[in-house]
Amino acid sequence: MQDNSEFGPRTFALAQLFVGPVYAGDTQIWETIRGEREYLARYFRQIGQELVVDEAEGYAFIRQMEPDGEERVPRIGRRQVLGYAATVLLVCLREELARFDAAPGDSTRLVLTRQQLRDMVAQFIKRIKQPDSRYARDGQCDPASRRTGISEDGWTGGVRHA
Repeated sequence: MQDNSEFGPRTFALAQLFVGPVYAGDTQIWETIRGEREYLARYFRQIGQELVVDEAEGYAFIRQMEPDGEERVPRIGRRQVLGYAATVLLVCLREELARFDAAPGDSTRLVLTRQQLRDMVAQFIKRIKQPDSRYARDGQCDPASRRTGISEDGWTGGVRHA
């Protein structure tokens, strides 16, 4: 950011929060978020978003506000249905996180390897043996495999797909 810019630091903080989380390592934007927290929270609330700032962990992000009862809340993001493989992975990760949180220890972060992820979901997802004949042309699997990046042997990002 330049000092002679027509856009102030607050504008850059707003824009960055729309794009994704902001971490304390991005000092200039992080300090703007900390200093302008009330303004930023009010701004995002007007468009149905909640500003979340975790100063202890050093990050900030926005998330969709949940409506109370009959209240309508504007939505700026799209909802997408997750596929079976992604759902299984998230459920397994949530269970692993719950076990991690319940276990006594000094660590505050859970880190898993790709192999550990494979092992967690392998019991729920079968390996693809043959692609559906409707889509078996030019060595391609079904259209969903092109969207999700599933390889011909049924693996994608460490997860087998049924």
